[in-house]
Amino acid sequence: MTRESTKTVVNSFVVSKVDYCNSLLAACTQQQTDKLQRVLNCATRVILGGSKYDHVTPLIRDDMH
Repeated sequence: MTRESTKTVVNSFVVSKVDYCNSLLAACTQQQTDKLQRVLNCATRVILGGSKYDHVTPLIRDDMH
């Protein structure tokens, strides 16, 4: 898959659900927020081609700058 098509798929299945339920996130516990962050980090790795053990911050920094 190309990076653009991967972004579209991840946006359709992951990010859209987070945006839809955004108002419910205010009442989440830290544990629930951490789980959600792990999902978003994994989605970032999928889009940017990182491995399971790569940190997300350098991937984003290298891709965005």
